Amino acid sequence: NENTEEGYKTKVSEDDKSNNYFIPIDIDIMDYIPFEEAYKLWSIKNADLYLNHCNSVEFGDIRVPFARSLAEDFITKADESLGGGEFSVDLRFGHDYPLMSFLSYLGIEGFDKRYSVGETDNWLSSKDMHMATNIQMMFYRGKKGDIIVKLLHNERETSIPALGPGPYYNWDMLKQYLRSDVCSSDLI
Repeated sequence: NENTEEGYKTKVSEDDKSNNYFIPIDIDIMDYIPFEEAYKLWSIKNADLYLNHCNSVEFGDIRVPFARSLAEDFITKADESLGGGEFSVDLRFGHDYPLMSFLSYLGIEGFDKRYSVGETDNWLSSKDMHMATNIQMMFYRGKKGDIIVKLLHNERETSIPALGPGPYYNWDMLKQYLRSDVCSSDLI
């Protein structure tokens, strides 16, 4: 079995060919897995993500409070930026697990409910926590100096249901919410 591109439907790079895990096959594994089995596999992974990293009844009390210090850091950095010049940006990058806890702590739509084992199919990891998931807080200063924040989750307007309809919130109100015990009180 030579490592050549002949017979492959896709172009194979030299790096791929030297990878010990590269096995050139021309099949779609999903053709051989019944839908019910594929759904079970997804459901198990979905449940694992939610139960261990979001605000589950079983583990949310342990996992989600760790996001409080991140929320405080967001507030501090935002206030520093708002006190400076006309334009500012603060970008952060991280792994999906801490972001799941952070979104649960914030009570962002899609992360605002508390599910238990057997209910996690109500939360869709492929919708709410896919690759390159992000949260954006865009700050706007009005002519009178008031500041509003627009919330986006995966480039879509979102809300914090506990604060009412979004995506716009008064910054002082949002800050107070994030620092209070009310923030995600139904959650933690």
